Amino acid sequence: METALYLSKEKLQLVRGVAGRNRLTVEDCLSLPLPSKAPDEAFAAEELTDLLSALYRQKRIGKSCKLSVDCGQILAKVMEVPFLKPKEIRVAVRRELEDLESGNGELVFDYAVLEGRLPGLNRGRILGSAMPVASLAPLLQAFAAAGLRLKSCETELNSLIKAVRLVLPDRRGPFVLATANGALMTALLFDEGKYLFTNRSQLVSPPGTDEYAAEITGKISAIKQFHKGEKSAADLEHVFVYGLAAEEVKRCRNMTAILGIDLAEVPNGPHLLCHKGEDGGPFQAKDHLCAVGCLYETK
Repeated sequence: METALYLSKEKLQLVRGVAGRNRLTVEDCLSLPLPSKAPDEAFAAEELTDLLSALYRQKRIGKSCKLSVDCGQILAKVMEVPFLKPKEIRVAVRRELEDLESGNGELVFDYAVLEGRLPGLNRGRILGSAMPVASLAPLLQAFAAAGLRLKSCETELNSLIKAVRLVLPDRRGPFVLATANGALMTALLFDEGKYLFTNRSQLVSPPGTDEYAAEITGKISAIKQFHKGEKSAADLEHVFVYGLAAEEVKRCRNMTAILGIDLAEVPNGPHLLCHKGEDGGPFQAKDHLCAVGCLYETK
């Protein structure tokens, strides 16, 4: 059994289970708020160490963990590269992103494969990423201090892209994957199952109000208009949301329907098997989507 953790500024989520290329079996899950005094853009190593140690003593996590990180300083870019060895691809990613290094300190570079081969071309499509060493170091320190091994570390964006492959494997045409957390809304645009881009925008209205839902709907409408301007073969008519309260989903669904957009919560999909969810209830991928994507194997 493997453990995947998702770490943001507000919470730590874990999903444990058995991962395969075409399916994922979830055995356990948990979501914990992080202390409010945690730094805005850095992770508090000592607090994280205490949390990891407690989870290991409670046998909620294994000795080795995968990690997905939401950090505002992570840089990401979709790139097309020729068929190269992994080491050579990392050099290409560094070359593409190194101009950003001066303003972010020393960076660590990596990539994830989006498409192994583009149609008719001897090239592939990857998501190149760079993370400041200053942001990564406290994570490594926390895992080492807790006596745990960090098996892998990836960006939240890469985890979400993998999660879409698992829970929406047969979705055709354009669609948006979206969430809102307080004043920040994140939306990913896909077409024919392929990731295109991410939009992050600020929301000013308080959550749980009609005004908040109207803002979210306005952002979705803007993405719809952008997609239409790209002269795509099909209109954007579907939005899948995750991490939103049921009442928030209902408000947004009623408003997006006016735009001809069907808004629904992310489903578990046919390849996600679940034995139990948090607090003994049914497991919902929409509540742990980043950790699910982190655990899922696509190679």
